[in-house]
Amino acid sequence: MQYDCNIVFYIAINAFWSTKTYGKSFDCTLRMQEDGNLVLYGAFDINNYWSSGTYCRKYNCVMLSIFHVQKDCNLLISKDGIPNIPTWQSGLTCKL
Repeated sequence: MQYDCNIVFYIAINAFWSTKTYGKSFDCTLRMQEDGNLVLYGAFDINNYWSSGTYCRKYNCVMLSIFHVQKDCNLLISKDGIPNIPTWQSGLTCKL
């Protein structure tokens, strides 16, 4: 996460993916919520500036999830224990 609240995935000096949230706030946090949604919050947790949209759509639902980077550079969120079924992915591919 950069100082301006933009989350950027770099390989060497090349930016491959970002949340495009530069300059939105300061002192931001990226949080995997209990409902499985990865959310970027601004200072004081007042506004969210980006989310994966993977929240559980049932009332009062808990969906334990994991955010990881695959070897092919794809950013991925999957349910805990079920890594082969993504709930969100960036669609990136690269050769390392």
